[in-house]
Amino acid sequence: MIIQINDHKTLDDIRDKFQEIFSFLKIEFFPGPHHWYEESPGKKKLKPNLRIGDVRKKHVQGPLELFSWFKTGDLEKLFKDKFDLNVQVYRLHDGEWVQTVGSDALNLDEQNELGRKTSMQKGHVADSPTERENLL
Repeated sequence: MIIQINDHKTLDDIRDKFQEIFSFLKIEFFPGPHHWYEESPGKKKLKPNLRIGDVRKKHVQGPLELFSWFKTGDLEKLFKDKFDLNVQVYRLHDGEWVQTVGSDALNLDEQNELGRKTSMQKGHVADSPTERENLL
């Protein structure tokens, strides 16, 4: 997956593009960084309608290439190092979004599958892809 990053896009544009592929994951943006296995303060999430150019000092633009085998922590670091964006990955767990703090070493595919399984166990998501699309 390739996400184009530039100062004119909103945080929501980036989040939506990410969630098109990983439907049981989402990314949230924060004003400051965090370390591996460290939680971001949930109350300090940046508003999704903000433009990227308004939330960072380094104004690099270009493609951000993401792969399903990227570890969660590596993805968060890539956003920071390449585009000066502080992100935290969240996973759907029992119908609620939780930070992937304790599982930064899992890759995006593994995280997404965990979210899918817990959602199905609790009856939050249908089993077939067509039914899942209707719920999203």
